[in-house]
Amino acid sequence: MKKRILCFLAAAAATLRLCIAVAAAPGDDVINISADKDEVNGGEKIIVYVDLSEKTAMKGIQLEIGYNKTKFSDCQILGGGIFDDALAMQLKENQRGEIAAAAVYDGVYELSGRICTLTLTANSLASEGETYITVSGIKITDGGGEDTSYDTIKKTVTVHSIIAKETPLPTQPPPAVTALPERSPSPTPKATAAPGGGTGSGAGSGSENTPKPESTPDPKATQSPAPSPGADIKPKYSFEDIKEHWAREDIEELCKAGIVNGINDNEFMPQRAVTRAEFVKLICAMLGLEADNTQTFFDVKETDWYCEYVSAAAKAGIVYGDNGLFRPQSSITREEMALIAKRCADYKNIKADSALSELFSDDGDISAWSREAVYETVRMGIINGIDGAFCPKSSTTRAQAAVVINRIRNIL
Repeated sequence: MKKRILCFLAAAAATLRLCIAVAAAPGDDVINISADKDEVNGGEKIIVYVDLSEKTAMKGIQLEIGYNKTKFSDCQILGGGIFDDALAMQLKENQRGEIAAAAVYDGVYELSGRICTLTLTANSLASEGETYITVSGIKITDGGGEDTSYDTIKKTVTVHSIIAKETPLPTQPPPAVTALPERSPSPTPKATAAPGGGTGSGAGSGSENTPKPESTPDPKATQSPAPSPGADIKPKYSFEDIKEHWAREDIEELCKAGIVNGINDNEFMPQRAVTRAEFVKLICAMLGLEADNTQTFFDVKETDWYCEYVSAAAKAGIVYGDNGLFRPQSSITREEMALIAKRCADYKNIKADSALSELFSDDGDISAWSREAVYETVRMGIINGIDGAFCPKSSTTRAQAAVVINRIRNIL
């Protein structure tokens, strides 16, 4: 009797395991990709969702998410979804347009739901048309350690260009330009008012005596335009929020040299992220590059305050961009900063003279295109790690940027 009971229990357990295995077996459409919209205008954002559509028993999962880097200028990875509850999924952008996602567990988890969420920004200068956001290289490892691969899936998105809407505008002369010839015969032209201000160097000729004293413009009207986002606000060498900061000495040295400035009279905001445009402006000021207002990249217009700096750096071989884009408003990552720092050294024919340094603990996260620059700038004493790691994908702070700029300046 006891043996029959044991046999019955064993058979029942085997049946239960079989049922569980069958229930957990993933179907062909185990992964699903969707978005909050099917159409997006240039400059707008689209949110992309990647989901595990049915409950699946697994020890691990890996996949790659791809997008057209000429249609989308920026990508932000917002989280790992269901995998954050088990073991955090590793999400990283190997290169622009290619995001790798992977999670491996010690045990077996039965999961379903959101894998990850991304935000893509449509390129303002992208051409009109459809594009795909893809999930490929899908591989799920089951409880027995066996891998199952799945076909690539796509999400179609239409990107609407804003170029076609804007191109007719340049053919219409701005009102201010067409109005000038009509005013020029006037006995009191605006151009001849400057000599009345006492400078003695007006732009007009042969009409210095025609303006009446009362026609002199109000001093406020002749002030310079408001400073651009990267312009100095007020010369000041120390700020309340850096008194005890580790980067204080470098920040103050650059302030005295006129290379950096504060956010306002009392704050430097050392922990605020630096954009690619802001960092390049610092590089130009440090190297003394001559301003060049020629449009070099699709997403940098001649009217942008940073155009002259980006163009000057590009002309000097300090920056190259990616597929005609510079992404000026994106935060500059630490590995991007390292690459630009190395190019500054190359520009001045400075080379590292020490042996290969010890690898960082997150060496595998450093992109192939920046790896040489990261370790060479470390050997040159320009950049340091953070507690044994380099954190290549982290945004560069104003304090970090100031220290790196000052070290380059001292080396050069």
